[in-house]
Amino acid sequence: MFKIDESFLLLDVDVLNAEELIRVLCAKLEAAGCITSAYVHAVLAREGKYPTGLPTKPFCVALPHGEMEGVKESALAFARLNEPVVFRNMANRDESLEVKMVFLLANNEAKNQVTALRRLSDMFGEPGQLSHLEILKEPIEVSRMLMDILSE
Repeated sequence: MFKIDESFLLLDVDVLNAEELIRVLCAKLEAAGCITSAYVHAVLAREGKYPTGLPTKPFCVALPHGEMEGVKESALAFARLNEPVVFRNMANRDESLEVKMVFLLANNEAKNQVTALRRLSDMFGEPGQLSHLEILKEPIEVSRMLMDILSE
């Protein structure tokens, strides 16, 4: 099970770029004791080699994550951006995507990683769910929706 605390959910946030956003989300998880600072470096290094931007509809999303190193407790952090930031496309490293939502996954159990990625990917294929996530006003609403998706 993934911890999804309201403090991990940033709604209508402004950042300069993808790296800053990853650092901000990881700082939330680190402050809660879910990860160590090693995880931040692992996510950034992985993003450099294996980009996580996805050209979903009605807007692009990204799913940065690392391996289990530095993860004390599985958790999901989320950001909905006022202005998109650039992530490279997972399927085409040379393509830049303007990403509006970012789901940062930290997992300490290998078997749960595949399941969580599949469930989130299923949601990314549903434009209605992403549109709904875009209009939710309160972190508790976002938390409930994401918990429901990850526990299906």
